[in-house]
Amino acid sequence: MKISRLIAAAVLATAAATQAHADTVLRFSSFLPTTHALYPAVWQKWQSDVERVTEGRVTVEILPKVVGTVAGQLDVVRDGLADVAYIIHGYSPGRFTMTSVAELPFLGNSSRANAVGYWRIYHEYLEKFDEHRGVVPLTLWAHGPGQLWWTKGILKDLADLKGEKIRTPGASTIPVVEAMGATVVQKPVTEIYELVNAGIVDGTLLSQEPAIAFNLFDGLRNLTLIDGGLYTASQAIVINEAKWNSISEEDRKAIMSVSGESMAREIARVTDEGDAKAREIMREKGYAVEKASPEVMAQLHEALAPVEKAWAAAAKAKGMENPEKVLSELRAIIAEVDAEAQ
Repeated sequence: MKISRLIAAAVLATAAATQAHADTVLRFSSFLPTTHALYPAVWQKWQSDVERVTEGRVTVEILPKVVGTVAGQLDVVRDGLADVAYIIHGYSPGRFTMTSVAELPFLGNSSRANAVGYWRIYHEYLEKFDEHRGVVPLTLWAHGPGQLWWTKGILKDLADLKGEKIRTPGASTIPVVEAMGATVVQKPVTEIYELVNAGIVDGTLLSQEPAIAFNLFDGLRNLTLIDGGLYTASQAIVINEAKWNSISEEDRKAIMSVSGESMAREIARVTDEGDAKAREIMREKGYAVEKASPEVMAQLHEALAPVEKAWAAAAKAKGMENPEKVLSELRAIIAEVDAEAQ
């Protein structure tokens, strides 16, 4: 016991000494539990990578609990309450029009393809619209295809969703739920367990991996797989703009070398593995996992076509000259990356 305490004290002393010699300490707020696959595989890896590539001049402190609310992480960073945070764009309604192109239905069947396509399109077309005022994205990604988890079974006819209460993750997916004839309940992922198990909602739009991280299998026993997904969630790691500018150009370049697309790819790898594991767990438990029939897919494509048109109209109203071209290029990159994996 005494030896264990001495070892623990030495570890803490080493960490304190490292931060004491760092020019900059970045306080990182995240609402993901430490049991989430991204926490050790990406968050802690990035923490080590930043210290390594800046030779200790910049260190990352992952805070023991989220600062503020889950939905308010963007404001937490913008206002300097934390330096870095994990955000989901859909939790900030009305702020992000251009980035929501990455959340449209039927984009791709892997997080890897969605994430790479999004990162590249963002820098080519979206960054100039300055939707991230006050913060700087260190990486952006979109998870794997968002699916329909429904407590009443596998979806066999779109009409069966009429009036059903379906939880939706963000503002951009509200039109999707409405177009399917269901009633919208907009809540963060952290509240799904209570919503489902208390019978407040009849189902949720959700990718697959979070069912593991948030222990949702007892309430969600039916998963309808939609080709290309009903949506994806646009997400990012952002840093306070003033804090970012206070770091030397040399160290900013070093940090971006372990962020950006390389970090997005690593996040996507973990996410895709989690999606596959979630399906495996569902099948082991004897729960229902089925692909939507061609008839249901045809109904969905018809019902959701206006969602894509509405995004294009909103983007054009905010100054994007060629939203259809941007979406077409995003789909082309996603298809190309998906093909690489086959």
